Amino acid sequence: MTTVTGPDAGPGTGPLASVRRLYGEHPAHFVVLVLSFIPAALAFTQLLDERPFAVGKWFLGGAILHDGLLLPLYVLLDAAVLTLWRRRPGRVAWLNFVRFPLAVSGMLLLIFSPLILRQAESYQYKTGRSLDGFAGRWLLVTAILAAVSALWYLARVVWVRRHTPR
Repeated sequence: MTTVTGPDAGPGTGPLASVRRLYGEHPAHFVVLVLSFIPAALAFTQLLDERPFAVGKWFLGGAILHDGLLLPLYVLLDAAVLTLWRRRPGRVAWLNFVRFPLAVSGMLLLIFSPLILRQAESYQYKTGRSLDGFAGRWLLVTAILAAVSALWYLARVVWVRRHTPR
């Protein structure tokens, strides 16, 4: 039996293929992933040096509040909506057109809630800027996301109706 190496070896042989089999992606993906942790680690260590108690509270809050309470709640809500929703053939599925703007808006609310709910006194003290516009801008972004999603849904409905034989 002859083993072929080099450019004629084919897609399933060689060191690149073995790395891809073990890791699941191209080795460059792994390198970029590891390099992306460098600025995150630098920012984390700087934050940890300045405010270790606040960072610890943030991590515990994220782990307990989000992963322990919020994530199961919105997974259950999504599962309930999926069981109630019945898609009929020939119709455009509307669920993802509602799910996407709600998810992005909820994520923005979660990230910027101290500013939106006017609970970030340190932001106002350090920047000298008011907290007045954050709630209005969050509502505006939410409305824009909903409007774009609704227009996209309507465009899909029109396209499906035009291209579906009756």
